[in-house]
Amino acid sequence: MPNLHLWQLHKVIGEISAPLRGGYLRHITQPDKATIVLEIRAQQQNFQLLFCLAKGFTRCHLIFRHVANPPTPLAFCQFLRKYGEGAHITQLEVASDDRVVSMSLLRYVPPPQPAVGDGVAALALPQVVHYRLIAELWGSHSNLLWLDESGKIMASLYHHATNERPALPGCVYQKASASSIPPLPAEQDFLLPHYNPALPFAWNQATTAFYGQSCEEAKESDEYQRFVRWLTREISLHEKLLQKFWQQFAASEQGEEFRIWGELLKPMASRLARGTAEVEAINYFAADTPAIMIPLNTKLTGRENMEKYFKKYQKFARGHQILEAELTRIETETGLLHRLLEEAQRTPPAQIASVWDKLPNRLGGRWKRRETAQPSKTKTEPRQPFHRFCSYDGCEILVGKSARDNEDLTFRFARGNDWWLHAADYPGSHVVVRCGSKPTLPQETLLDAAHLAAHYSKAREHTKANIVYTRRKCVSKSKHGKAGAVLVSQEKHCQVVMDEQRLKRLLDNKDGEAAGRI
Repeated sequence: MPNLHLWQLHKVIGEISAPLRGGYLRHITQPDKATIVLEIRAQQQNFQLLFCLAKGFTRCHLIFRHVANPPTPLAFCQFLRKYGEGAHITQLEVASDDRVVSMSLLRYVPPPQPAVGDGVAALALPQVVHYRLIAELWGSHSNLLWLDESGKIMASLYHHATNERPALPGCVYQKASASSIPPLPAEQDFLLPHYNPALPFAWNQATTAFYGQSCEEAKESDEYQRFVRWLTREISLHEKLLQKFWQQFAASEQGEEFRIWGELLKPMASRLARGTAEVEAINYFAADTPAIMIPLNTKLTGRENMEKYFKKYQKFARGHQILEAELTRIETETGLLHRLLEEAQRTPPAQIASVWDKLPNRLGGRWKRRETAQPSKTKTEPRQPFHRFCSYDGCEILVGKSARDNEDLTFRFARGNDWWLHAADYPGSHVVVRCGSKPTLPQETLLDAAHLAAHYSKAREHTKANIVYTRRKCVSKSKHGKAGAVLVSQEKHCQVVMDEQRLKRLLDNKDGEAAGRI
């Protein structure tokens, strides 16, 4: 794919240098590693200026569609947003003899807090800082650099460096010599078929139309080639696995020999003492009934040697069955992969998705499509270490989910004046009751919380339970105890008789809307 030529770059930038002059950078996006999009507000409208440094697609022009923002901005994009957003464009130009686009900017930096003396604030004006954005559009040698007022490189998209030209952050920017600049391609106006002089920004429109279509085709071709390579690699892995499993399968058939040795040892096992190294036996399982020597472990008795051989046989028999099932699965998958590879080679790149969909679930999970390789991250609710309930009196009751959650509930979420309950003499969940400004614990709320403390403990197996309750501020951590172990002072006790209807009302409202409103 051709990069944008120097003379085409002059036409494209020549159309937009005047309209963009005086505008400011409203937003900066980096949709991928090689692309930067500047949203510029100028002449009461928004412009999207694209810098693409991908090999074969190196260019700079306006685009006329919104570019999706990745879930997490890359480091260079974050730097540009910090120093570039809000900066005003003073000049946009292309070098006369090189494919280098230069954008000069100025930014008003707010002054520090004004000093106050004698009751009157001193007047402080905003500071003006000048920057330059340099885009070197040289194909595989392209780079994007951000310079300060002195011409020193503050950041760059790629860290290219040579002995003659160290273009790294912290170095003074040097223009490349003529010998180090990649040669210009032969002039060929591939934009002309898309050029329509009646359109505004005609050359930018033509560039967007040409590269938009070309990028889509290149993306489809790249995804097609990647899928074919993946299929070829999977077939190779499956064939190697088949070979390995066949060897193990053949070795597992040797387990039959252990069964024969165990059967032949049965009649003589009680007569074989420890220390016997081998014993001769007639193999009645063979056609010619030959005499064979059975090796023995000298540390075991005859019966123990017999049991050892039977255990080995059972182990080999189980492995034989598992290997047989795995061989069947791998042979089936290998045949399917061969068929999909033949079909993919006959399918146009634009229709390769029809072959993807034929992958079984197991293989489909291993094939990572680029569209779904990095799904956008959605914010999820943080996990709460407790269940929520609502008492009869409308108070919120929190019940810990585990030993570690009990500790978090009691010492991170509960407040000092909240009520704390636990089943006496039984391990179980911590229960916290929030009564708001109520000075005492209402009777119905106490019964509800006591039922939950008994239900979420080992005391749930009994019809009665003894419950300890006190203020949360009277509960402290056990210094050397396990997670959830506490020390309680100023405690009170109550005896609760389990009421199934009360417990059902509470459990039906577990983590429900009523509990969530508290």
